[in-house]
Amino acid sequence: MKKNVVFGIMILLAMLIILPVAACHLEVTVAGQKEECTTCDFYTYDITVKSVAGGVGDTNYLVRVKDKLPEGVEFVSYSDDGPVSETAECADPASSTLDSACRVIRWNYNNVPHNAEWTITLKVRPVGKSDGDSVTNLVEARWKHRSGDSLSTPVSSSATTLFQNDICPIPSPEFPTMAVPAALIVGMLGAVLFIRRT
Repeated sequence: MKKNVVFGIMILLAMLIILPVAACHLEVTVAGQKEECTTCDFYTYDITVKSVAGGVGDTNYLVRVKDKLPEGVEFVSYSDDGPVSETAECADPASSTLDSACRVIRWNYNNVPHNAEWTITLKVRPVGKSDGDSVTNLVEARWKHRSGDSLSTPVSSSATTLFQNDICPIPSPEFPTMAVPAALIVGMLGAVLFIRRT
């Protein structure tokens, strides 16, 4: 009898310890354009994050999303539809300014509600890539359920982009752009010839 009571208490304690941890987790996926050319201004990655807190009405104290940009692309801008205000910083090199020199971008979201799901749209620019080259963009997400907790083990997702520089032709000049200078030159030549004849 005593063994059963002790065993039951041990199971109850284990459930009290494990269940809150198991109930809190993150899901992250990243999707990028599969093919993009080197002459375009930018292309996008859509990072989708879902934060599951302890239960309905509960929150996760911190959700952190980190994007390690691969060599061959540089940061342009980002936007998101997160459930709470975020802070964004450049983790490498360390700076609060996000610019084209940033290699690792980090977003922090505080007090994220249960089952919140949102998308970060990241715009990047290809640099020094040739037809047929590819890059893989890796995104990681971590969370804290309470302020005193340590950050969880990261969950990650990646997307690979193949560059094709023949699908984005450079636009030809519009007619007025070429027609006006050509008309001026022809008119000036005509005036010179007319003056020489008279």
